Amino acid sequence: MKPWAVVLFIVLGIAFVFIAVWYSKYKRRARAVGLLVNRKGGFYDYAEIFLLRKVSINDVWESLNQLIKANAVRDCMKTAELKGYQITVKHENMGYTWTAFIQEMEEPKARPEVSVFRVMFPQYFVKNGTPDTATMNRFLTEIEKLFLRLDPDTLVRSQRPNDTLTEN
Repeated sequence: MKPWAVVLFIVLGIAFVFIAVWYSKYKRRARAVGLLVNRKGGFYDYAEIFLLRKVSINDVWESLNQLIKANAVRDCMKTAELKGYQITVKHENMGYTWTAFIQEMEEPKARPEVSVFRVMFPQYFVKNGTPDTATMNRFLTEIEKLFLRLDPDTLVRSQRPNDTLTEN
């Protein structure tokens, strides 16, 4: 092998290690300050179900608008719209696009004092083999914190979007 090729491989190897270490530290810091949560791969194919004290979609909409005004979600949310019992959130950045729904579900008949909300990503564009998991994770983390502010005793379940929510 030619000497210049060996040097090139060494330089590329060092650059790769540097980038990997930097990205690892970035993710660790983001988790430490609560911007990201460790999630399973493919989390965007599941719906998150939130069970909390009785609140309306309008309460959630108001809390979301407070986050928007405080610029807490500006990097992971471009537009939001309330229609009926659903908030539609859209994100576009550098060729990545996704849509999220925050839906108020029917209250469980056995527990009328409980509200049920479903958060899911029904549409996302895959670029370079993966969707924009960083902003999707950040958005979902902010929504989890929003529900916890509304009710600190909020319960969360993951489910496939096609599955039905059953009472335990």
